[in-house]
Amino acid sequence: HLLGLGHRRIAHIAGPADRDTGRQRRRGYEDALAEAGIAPDPRLVAAGDYSFDAGRALLAQLWPARPTAVFVGGDVMALGALRAARDLGLRVPADLSLVAFGDPDAVRYATPGVTTVDLPVVAAGRLATEMVLRRVGDGGGEAEAEEVRHLEPTLLVRETTAPPSPDRTPAGA
Repeated sequence: HLLGLGHRRIAHIAGPADRDTGRQRRRGYEDALAEAGIAPDPRLVAAGDYSFDAGRALLAQLWPARPTAVFVGGDVMALGALRAARDLGLRVPADLSLVAFGDPDAVRYATPGVTTVDLPVVAAGRLATEMVLRRVGDGGGEAEAEEVRHLEPTLLVRETTAPPSPDRTPAGA
């Protein structure tokens, strides 16, 4: 979404590197940049613990590298990043676009409304329950093949994303 809007200096506030979710979201960020032909800039990536305080501190840490957008690996961290943007005098999305990842209910009432990648957690819970009940109903046979299902997240575009302002895009970016 951010690449489609024209952003090329996209920061990433990642979750902890020792957690699968943090590693997977960072890999997705890096893969998207690579597909767009953009070399990752280590000055645009920082990791935290999914907390509000981490999001706030990490956006302030990343801001000197002048991203035009930030992809935040967790909703609560995104709220912290929004606060940091306000503290820095930035207008979201005019000066900085922001996309969060996770539970859209956590950021639904933020101002401005946060664009978020919605994980289908309710559907995942329902599917897991159905799989367990089916296995129990079948006697849980050992010969049963492991079932893997992938649920696709959806992007909920709200008010925190826009094309980069021409005066905010660094020359050559």
